[in-house]
Amino acid sequence: MWLASRVRRCEGSRRLWSSTGQLVKNIRSDGEVRLHTYYADDAAVIENLMTATVTGQFLGIPGNGKQVRFRALHVFEFRDGRISRENLWLDGAGLTAQLTS
Repeated sequence: MWLASRVRRCEGSRRLWSSTGQLVKNIRSDGEVRLHTYYADDAAVIENLMTATVTGQFLGIPGNGKQVRFRALHVFEFRDGRISRENLWLDGAGLTAQLTS
């Protein structure tokens, strides 16, 4: 999903996550384990191993209540002591393989 505009302040973040709720509405987090945290002067990367149950379609594939495990990376960029950008990457190939097996 591509976002055409920047999100500003907490209100903007709330609007973003409520509007993108369709992306995650069919996946329920069952837990996560922090694998690594990396820090730089103006960024941080958090790598987690996620466990979740897919209750509906996810990535266009029916989940049928299947439990999946996948890596997720959160990348935070900072400016003036605040988060200026957040990116989240999921292991889509790993998820697809599990959902289609």
